[in-house]
Parts: sequence; structure tokens; C-alpha cells
Amino acid sequence: MKRQVDFKNGLLVSCNRRFNFRDLSTWPSLIIRGGTRSNWSHTALMIKLYGMVFVIDSDFGRGRNGVGITPWNEWIRTKKDIHIFDPNIVSQNGSNLVRRMLSVVGVARYDLKGLAAEARKVLRGSFPKSHNGDGADKRFYCSEYAAWALYVPEYWKYSPERLHSKRFSLWPNGQDVFLGKGEDVQWVRV
Repeated sequence: MKRQVDFKNGLLVSCNRRFNFRDLSTWPSLIIRGGTRSNWSHTALMIKLYGMVFVIDSDFGRGRNGVGITPWNEWIRTKKDIHIFDPNIVSQNGSNLVRRMLSVVGVARYDLKGLAAEARKVLRGSFPKSHNGDGADKRFYCSEYAAWALYVPEYWKYSPERLHSKRFSLWPNGQDVFLGKGEDVQWVRV
């Protein structure tokens, strides 16, 4: 059943991929969810361009290596469950947020080294003491990119699960706006 969701730039989407034993590209989602004991294996942001809804995220595989933009209807086909959260920061940052989100599209590569470090963090429960915290290194894994774009201090410390579970402490004025199947979202006020 379709549910109407008010669109805003900067909506935070947590999701997981549909698992298919024969499709190797679905295995990382299963491994990430198992390793973090979470429902969520990927994080993305929403953006409106030319009157259309797009997803902007950092991903690897299927011809992509880094931050890119995908039309919502195309992106959602491979996702199982999604959670949409409005951090409610657009009014504070406005066009700066959109500029920041777009500033690394096609430039920032996927952070495979960071993803490996993230796996070690999950196993050890520790985070690196420092990081090139200005985004200048131009490498992000999915939740690292989303946290950076949304101005989260020490953005490199956030897995998809940690970003999801800490959403209300990071954005106290934020609100959950959708939980369910992506194909059930009907965008309004685009």
C-alpha cells in the first residue's frame, strides 16, 4: 500500500538489499547486517534535481566506484526494507547542504580501505583516533559519506547501524518519516 512521504533534500535513508544466493553483489549486505547485528547495511541521501527524486550515495560495484546519483525508481529496485529519517537540517543549511552533497559526486571514490577498517571496528569495538576529517581525502563508504554530507563531527566513525541508531542524538529535531518497502513510497511536494 502506497504511503505519501513529503520530500526534502537531505532525507537520510537506511536500507538493506534483497539477498540472492547466486548474486555476489548481494553478499556484502548480508555480511554487514550480520557483523553489525543490524537490519541496515547501506545509507544514502535524497536529493531533488530537475524536479525529479534521486538517491545520492557512495557505493561499489555494478559499474560504480564512489559517490554517485541514481534515480529513486531505479535505486529502490534492489532494496528490501528502507527507513527514511528527516534530520530536519535543511532549514539551517539550505542550499549549502545541496552544494555539499553534490561537491564530491563523480570525484570521491568508494573507501574500500575504510570499509575494511569499519569491519575491524565492529569486531574490536574501537575507532581510529584521527582521520582526515574535512572530506579532502575524497574516499567514502556509504554511511561515512552521508554523515559527512550532513555535517556530523567525526563522520568516519559511523557505520550504517550506528548512524541509524544515533539519529535522534545527532539530530534532536529530526523525525522518522517512513519504514517499509521502498516501492510503497509515494513522494509528495517534490
